[in-house]
Amino acid sequence: MFNIVENNVYGFQGAGIFNTGKGGITDVQMSGIFNRAERIKGVQLSLVNAARYVEGAQVGIVNVANKVKGTQIGLVNVSYEMRGFPVGLINVYVGNFMHLQGWIDNKNYVFAGLQLGGRFLYTGGYAGFPLSSPERVLITGLGAGFHVRLRPFYIDIDASAKNVVVTPADG
Repeated sequence: MFNIVENNVYGFQGAGIFNTGKGGITDVQMSGIFNRAERIKGVQLSLVNAARYVEGAQVGIVNVANKVKGTQIGLVNVSYEMRGFPVGLINVYVGNFMHLQGWIDNKNYVFAGLQLGGRFLYTGGYAGFPLSSPERVLITGLGAGFHVRLRPFYIDIDASAKNVVVTPADG
């Protein structure tokens, strides 16, 4: 059920509920709910993963690390330093890519959006509404993209899916 190790682990650390490795984990740390380690050199697999330093991968619903050299794969990924490719719905990398945006399109819709990501990949969301319309319209969207820096410019390529909700103004 629970696995708590004071020293380094080489090979596999597994538990039904949670693992804690106060030293380093080399190879695999896997549990049903929560993993925590000082250092991972390999893979952390659980619903929630936390480590100070990751060299390899964190795979779960929520992944948190101070420094990642590799990847984080999950719905929410958080890191202070990312050197690799994050894959997730929400990627928060403190000191990396975080852009708040606002724009008006050619049909007079006003939008606000947020892009979060690492060095090359990012995810984003946006919401918008028309400046004037006989109906209530709300547009929301989520997407992902890839960006490359070509000094002094960036090239961004992204794709998104949007949802449009229209209701009568009187109802």
